[in-house]
Amino acid sequence: MSLEDFNSLTKKEIASIRREISDIIVENGWDAVEGRFGISIMKRAEELPGVYCGSYIFRSEVYFLELFSSLKKISNPLPGAYVFYSFTNIRHMKRVGELDIKHVGMVNEDGTVISKWGNGHVFKHPIMCVPCNYGEPEFFE
Repeated sequence: MSLEDFNSLTKKEIASIRREISDIIVENGWDAVEGRFGISIMKRAEELPGVYCGSYIFRSEVYFLELFSSLKKISNPLPGAYVFYSFTNIRHMKRVGELDIKHVGMVNEDGTVISKWGNGHVFKHPIMCVPCNYGEPEFFE
């Protein structure tokens, strides 16, 4: 599925794909999403034991918390912009400002995102193509 194809989907279709991604991971593991919905493995989980999305993108959770307060929210992300996925009504990780952050990634040169999924692999994926429990994306620089 190309980025253009994914961008033309309705919210309902995207939600269905995100549920399917989550189900695939639960039933078959991280490797099973490779090649599905434009998702590719960039680095295997075994290479990054104990590393999660925030510490992968920011190299440390402490640095992430310090950096977040200086970031500006943007609507048109360029390569290198941060993507924070959140639910406004769910407190999952650390509460930072007005955003309850569930997941973080970085926009790639081709408009996809590079992010580490939980204790799984680092994936390259379309912006909205993440597990259903990650929330909606917001962009910052």
